[in-house]
Amino acid sequence: MLAVIIVLAIMIILPFLTPILTSFILAYIFYPIYKWLNKKIKRKNIAALIVSLILILLLVVPISFILFNLSREASVGFIILKQKVLKPGLFEGRCEGLLCSVFGYFKDITGRPEVKFYIEDSFKKISSQVAESTFNFAFSLPARIVEILLTFFFTFFLLRDGPDIVKRIEKAVPLKEKDKKEIIEQIHDVIYAVIYGFFVIAIIEGALGAITFKFFGVASPITWGIIIAFLTFVPFIGAAVIWVPAMIIQIMNGSIGNAVGILVGGSIIAYIDTFIKPRVIGGRAAIHPAITLIGLLGGLKLIGFVGIIIGPIVLSLFILLVRMLSNRK
Repeated sequence: MLAVIIVLAIMIILPFLTPILTSFILAYIFYPIYKWLNKKIKRKNIAALIVSLILILLLVVPISFILFNLSREASVGFIILKQKVLKPGLFEGRCEGLLCSVFGYFKDITGRPEVKFYIEDSFKKISSQVAESTFNFAFSLPARIVEILLTFFFTFFLLRDGPDIVKRIEKAVPLKEKDKKEIIEQIHDVIYAVIYGFFVIAIIEGALGAITFKFFGVASPITWGIIIAFLTFVPFIGAAVIWVPAMIIQIMNGSIGNAVGILVGGSIIAYIDTFIKPRVIGGRAAIHPAITLIGLLGGLKLIGFVGIIIGPIVLSLFILLVRMLSNRK
């Protein structure tokens, strides 16, 4: 009977796994604000409600803005790319200096009948895939709204009752008090390192990249900013693979001022990634870059956007527990 109940419970919870995990992350990040506010007004429910409303303003509005502009930039970029690839004549008279040779070679390649056939077929497949994805998103929009409401609902109760929940979990774990304390501290350090040392830094670098590209003449700045944010998780690569080519293109086009602006913005991003990120993480739960990358990609594929945070945390905790068991032996 216990086994049946456990299976049924997992089946019931599984469809809501994403909002539950997201609420845990949000509650962890914003708990210091809730704690400070609760000291001021001394009303748990009101403090948790205010923080939840702040979360709605801070997350839903910017994310909606970003998604709207991202979809617009992607659709416009796709149309422009399709026109330029399928109509190489558009390149004529639009290049200067070193770009002419590149465009000329590209025009010769795409002008071949067999290459043009494969390109047209690829664009048709991409167009149908985009249309299907758009339809699926519109069809699932009510479910997404429910997930958002559930996320803030769970966050409210986790902010209010979080310490009591943690104490009950600690009490239920059949380990010595010393081991419990060590595990809790390690979990806290891992979550802190992943959220603040990787995720928040990635958001900051992506925002700086988008702002830099917006002011200095780079098309689709939000799209490139999101790509920069993801690249901060990739070891030995980083945002330089985006802003350095953008700077070079501006120099080749004669826009020296824009190139200097991109250089300044890219240097700030590089400084954050090289010096500030290690200080934020410090000695807390040193996470190998490979673990972070695998956790990010695996978590993203398994449970969606929140998996970017959950994936590295799960893998890090797995390694921690294996290490603790090995030390016990």
